[in-house]
Parts: sequence; C-alpha cells; structure tokens
Amino acid sequence: MSDMDTIFTREKLELTEENLPLLAQMSELVPGGFFVYCASGYREILFANSDLVKLFGCDDLEDFLELTGKSFKRMPVEEDYDGAERRIAILNREKRTKPEPIEYRIRTKQGELRWVQHYGRQTETKQFGKIYTVFVYDTTENTIRMQEDRRKAEIISGLGRDYNSIYLVDFETHEMIPYSLNNGVSRKMRYAFNQAMDYEIAIQEFADMYVVPEEYDHYLYETKPERIRERIMGEQSYTVPFTRYNEKHVPELVHMTISRVEDKNRFNRIVMSYKTIK
Repeated sequence: MSDMDTIFTREKLELTEENLPLLAQMSELVPGGFFVYCASGYREILFANSDLVKLFGCDDLEDFLELTGKSFKRMPVEEDYDGAERRIAILNREKRTKPEPIEYRIRTKQGELRWVQHYGRQTETKQFGKIYTVFVYDTTENTIRMQEDRRKAEIISGLGRDYNSIYLVDFETHEMIPYSLNNGVSRKMRYAFNQAMDYEIAIQEFADMYVVPEEYDHYLYETKPERIRERIMGEQSYTVPFTRYNEKHVPELVHMTISRVEDKNRFNRIVMSYKTIK
C-alpha cells in the first residue's frame, strides 16, 4: 500500500500523526492557505501550511500555533467567530456537494485586520474523529474595493439631485472621471470635461476657463492632492466655496464638496462635486 493509500480510503480519511507530514508536503503544492482542525471541543488545529502561516504574519508553524492558541476559535476575530461557526454548522447540515465560502476577518501577528474566505469540508477519521479540512484565501483587497464602491455609490446617490457635476478622482491613476453632468452644467463645460482626464490638467484647465482671478490661486491650492489629503483625513467630507464665471461671464458662487470614498487609513479615491449657489 502506498503512502497515499494510507491517507485516503473509500470510506474514511485515514489521517494519523504518522502521515501528517505527507499531508503537509501535499498542502504546500496548492495555492492559498490550508489547515486541518478538529470539529468538536477545543477546535484544535492539527496542521497549517506555510501560506496560512504567512497570511497571519507569523515566522513559522510554531509561531502561528502560539498566536492562535492552536485553536480555530482564535483564528477569526472575536466579533466574527460565532457567525462563522453558525455558517459552518448550517453548511455541514445541508451536506452540499460543492463547498461554499464563509467570510470572516482575521488579525495578523502585527495587528493588521484582513478579510478571508474559508472553504471547508467535514471528514471522519479514526484517530481524530470528525475534522475539517479547509482552504483559506485572502480577499482583503477585493473586499476593501467593494466597500469603497458601495460607499462611492451611496455618496453619489446622495449628491446626485443637488449637484451640477460629480467626478470620481483616482489619485493612483491620476484620473478625474466624470460621473454625472446634469442640466446645470454649461454646454462649454459639458464638452470640455465629459471624459476622463489627467487630474492636474483638468483642474488647471477648469481654473483657467472659469475661476475668477481673485480666487484663482486659492482654488488651485485647495485642489492640490496633498491639501485634500490634509483635510480629508480628519473629515468624511468638506466643502470649499469659490467664485467662477458662468456661460454669460457672470460671477456665481459655487460649492465644491470633497468626499472620502476609502477608509481613514487610505487615500486613493475621492468624489468631487460642484453645486451652484443661487
């Protein structure tokens, strides 16, 4: 009988302390985190691969087991553990043939909060009883991006009826992207600013075309990325009043509102909205 046959049979997963090293070798060949833990009691972790160890910011398996107390109970953050356990129990009772993701947050050894998806399946073993074999994938960047997109949609929805023009500014790509240009925007402005532009070029051209000379420098100062960063870090949104010329070259007061899309620790995207004050 081969080493592989000692682990898998038709009826049971013959996992033992003796063949755990073979399972460890196999788990290093698959992408993402992988671990095995007991389905009852303390939820003891029997094994974790190097990708999972790295995900938690640990140096090695021993470091990871010390961080988690060798228990799955200490892998999700405290606020997410009960929900994760309920979802695991539901999926186990339903005996679905295709694993479904369970989402929860973890906290690394360095204190960083990260989001993961957990795909697990319960299996019976002779030595350990019921166990879970689990694949874990880091979804932090996707989760943050989805949260930011939802927040962007909420901001724009709230501003849409009152503001003449709304732009999404991405400081990573240096783009200023028009999201909404309603009837309150002049034909000249609609033509000039109806497509994605380099942010600094767009701001400079807007100032040259519309901002009154007395407030020209002030407008350019308030729209510098470093100035926006300075102000937005302490507020969810803020408003900068300035005066511009309309189509008839008549000065009119405008409120420029800048809203943060991302959380307070990030600064890549904002929503910039303009409203004429009658």
